[in-house]
Amino acid sequence: MTDLKDPAREAARQALIAKRLRKRAAAPAARITPRPADAEVPLSYAQERVWFMDQIAPGEAAYHIAVPLRVRGPLDVAGLRSALAGLTARHESLRTRFPADADGRPTVVVEEAVEVPLTVTEAADADAARALVDAASAEPFDLATGPLLRALLIRLAADDHVLFLGKHHIV
Repeated sequence: MTDLKDPAREAARQALIAKRLRKRAAAPAARITPRPADAEVPLSYAQERVWFMDQIAPGEAAYHIAVPLRVRGPLDVAGLRSALAGLTARHESLRTRFPADADGRPTVVVEEAVEVPLTVTEAADADAARALVDAASAEPFDLATGPLLRALLIRLAADDHVLFLGKHHIV
């Protein structure tokens, strides 16, 4: 039977790991070059499937991702808007929309900037907030015009909120 803790094997394994690490450190890091802003971007196969399903059943909420978050304590609404703007500025996928071309095929359009709609409302209690979240979750996205991310802030009290983030699965 072979002992897995054999000192000779362990030394050989350590030497092999060290050799591979030296080789990796000597190799130049791969550079990621940004694509030109006007470059055509194809949809992934998964995006094509989701786009096609949306054409068959527009407005269906099956591909909506709903994230309701309870936020307790002071909340700076202007800061939240700024954070959402920073999020979309940083992540190209959140600025993407999917119109059809002249032949009816889906295309990818990445906007320079997109404002995430943040609706601020009030609810009397958690049940009323839940109803608002359910309604927001079912609200359809227009893949052609976007945006494909939206936010709803429900104020329950001065220091108690529900932040709903809704996003389409295609992005």
